[in-house]
Amino acid sequence: MDLESKDGLHWIHVILNSLRTGKSERAISLFNLREAELSSRAEYSVFLADFRKFILQYSAGATCLKAIALGKLDIEPPTDPLRENDMFAQYKQLHSNLLHLTWQSQQIAKGDLQQRVRFMGDFSVAFNTMIEKLRVKEKLKEQIRIQNEDLQRLNAEKDKFFSIIAHDLKSPFNAIMGFSELLAEQVKQKDMDGIDKYADIIVQASGKAVNLLMNLMEWSRSQTGRIAFTPAELNLFEIVSQTSDLLYAAAMQKSIALEVAVMDDIRVFADTAMLSTILRNLISNAIKYTRSGGKITIAARKENKEVLISVSDTGVGIPQNMIERLFRIDDNYTTSGTQDEQGTGLGLILCREFVEKHGGKIWVESKRARGSDFYFTLPDF
Repeated sequence: MDLESKDGLHWIHVILNSLRTGKSERAISLFNLREAELSSRAEYSVFLADFRKFILQYSAGATCLKAIALGKLDIEPPTDPLRENDMFAQYKQLHSNLLHLTWQSQQIAKGDLQQRVRFMGDFSVAFNTMIEKLRVKEKLKEQIRIQNEDLQRLNAEKDKFFSIIAHDLKSPFNAIMGFSELLAEQVKQKDMDGIDKYADIIVQASGKAVNLLMNLMEWSRSQTGRIAFTPAELNLFEIVSQTSDLLYAAAMQKSIALEVAVMDDIRVFADTAMLSTILRNLISNAIKYTRSGGKITIAARKENKEVLISVSDTGVGIPQNMIERLFRIDDNYTTSGTQDEQGTGLGLILCREFVEKHGGKIWVESKRARGSDFYFTLPDF
């Protein structure tokens, strides 16, 4: 048994509680039961010696005063009344200390390692030394736990990264290469049937590859701390308009209306590149999961000292039990779009990291077959 453990602390507490309740013999017996085992550990020798001394001191004082109170003659009381009063005062102080020490040992056993014993001489030093060792051990355990969590996160990120490279990035390039070869062959044979369709597929696959590469590059830079964060005063309407203009053609291909409902006087304190990335990913997702003839609205309003920005769609919606997985890289959720568009889930993870970099929050409200509303906050300027 280690003294710097729950079992060790419980053993100390039971002995102290036995003394407190007048069961001195039980306290001594409990101490003797474990002393031989613990004394083989050199680091416990001082504590055990001082603990034994304290137990015997308290037991002797309690026995003597009990005998005096009962008028027993086998223990000779002091003849000097002042000395008798002094003995009672000492015992009273000792008992008061014991009550507090019993309470402290219970608190320590519950995990409160800030307790300190400031009385009882040598035993105080030994007791506090033992608690300090326990604190160091618990701190080390906490550091190991944090390191394990970091390693798990890094492994999840590494697995996700390789998964994207191995599958998601390979897919559009396969389409580009395959249809380019088919297109070249038909042109050689002067067979123009279907080449416009092949060209469209190549354009879409190229766009997907570029978008994915941009996210991968930005995400990898954010993970290594190499991405610059330079927030400044920005006109939100201008940034939203620029981003939506880039995605207008993609929305038109699916006959989706893209509406910007942002007042031109709203200003935010944000990094231009990061804000553009957030909007690009949220709008791209909305296009992907909205059926032909649907509508996407980008809106914003001031709330206290923040600006609340939303990207809403009339798409397929997200199951409630999947929403919490959207922003986690170790367990993220992604499905095919309404026209079988593929995704990786990396865009939303990037959105979360960039929003949190600004000190904001990001969340989603969604109902199946009714659409989704993605919200995030940025500092007002």
